[in-house]
Amino acid sequence: MLNEHGGVVDDMIVYRTESGYRLVVNAATRDQDMAWMQARLGAYDVQLHERSSWRCWRSRGLMRGTRSPNW
Repeated sequence: MLNEHGGVVDDMIVYRTESGYRLVVNAATRDQDMAWMQARLGAYDVQLHERSSWRCWRSRGLMRGTRSPNW
């Protein structure tokens, strides 16, 4: 995420899906990141929905491949 001057606010991963985009933000700064994005939606035709339990489960599932460490 970049501010109005191009400076870094926080990092995130963005996935493009058939229905739109999925954003994965830093879990430690989730509340601040969500508030920052909500404050900047303005007149844009954008909906922001938090799915924290799914996101955490999905991320763990992706990390557990056949060659990944046994967490």
